[in-house]
Amino acid sequence: MKKLLVVLFLVASLPLFAERVLVFPFTQKGDDISTLWLEMGVSAAIEESLLDNGVRCVPIDDLENYFKEKNLVSQPKFSLSAQLGLSREFGASHLLTGIYSITDGTISIEMKVFSLERDVIAKGSWRSSGYVKDLRRIAEELSKNFLESAGRKFKPFPAVDPEAFESYIRGRIVLDPTLREVYFRKALEIEPSYLDARCLLALTLNEEGEISEALRILESLKKQSYARSSLGLKTLGELKMEAGRLSEAKELFISSLRQVENAEGHLLLARLYLKQGKKEEALKEARVAERFGTHNDEAAELIDEINKEK
Repeated sequence: MKKLLVVLFLVASLPLFAERVLVFPFTQKGDDISTLWLEMGVSAAIEESLLDNGVRCVPIDDLENYFKEKNLVSQPKFSLSAQLGLSREFGASHLLTGIYSITDGTISIEMKVFSLERDVIAKGSWRSSGYVKDLRRIAEELSKNFLESAGRKFKPFPAVDPEAFESYIRGRIVLDPTLREVYFRKALEIEPSYLDARCLLALTLNEEGEISEALRILESLKKQSYARSSLGLKTLGELKMEAGRLSEAKELFISSLRQVENAEGHLLLARLYLKQGKKEEALKEARVAERFGTHNDEAAELIDEINKEK
């Protein structure tokens, strides 16, 4: 009976959308340098809406890590066929991609959806427009069209000030950690209850070496429900593992993977098992991580390390 309850719990904790969706950076139609941030910004905003609706997404961070691993520029231009091929490499079942243009402060977006579950099938195309400050509403509208076309119910974002949302999105896509911190703190100044911004602020502080503040924030978010909670749980697990609190770290990694499965989470769990001397479990998790196509070098090195210890 106990085993059955565990299985039921795991099933109940799975996201609404079992597939993995890759929201590719949208392409700007035109050459306005000041709005190039929206190439990543539009896809990040749509991803946020999908995550809030329980959709498994290939994290944009994984895409950027792939670009770095392959020595590509931060936002390379891909043809549609290349985007589809890369989506398959990431194990995505759907690709969301598109173009946008800016005219007199108004953004117009066209999003196309492709299914990759068997053959490549174009599933739909939708347009939305509005002022750039309405990016959140526009992203919601496009996400809603996608989900409802797949027979899924859509729930709106929790209410967030548009200026706070723009600052949050800018923080998500900027590379410099100091600037990221500025954007996330600005978002929280405008909207103090913005849990996703608080989580990503903690991740940025951790990257900058401000461990105590990062740990305090992540502990306060541990039992909260918000779109980026898997990241918060994973990072808190890393900090616990570094402190030698392995049983706590394991639970946090597993909780994170239940929400969003990715290579990094499996690699962390593999390293934890290796610390515990559980080499078979470590090898299994490293092999799973290898299938995602985003941390191949790291996974290969860890597998070699485990095999040498065996």
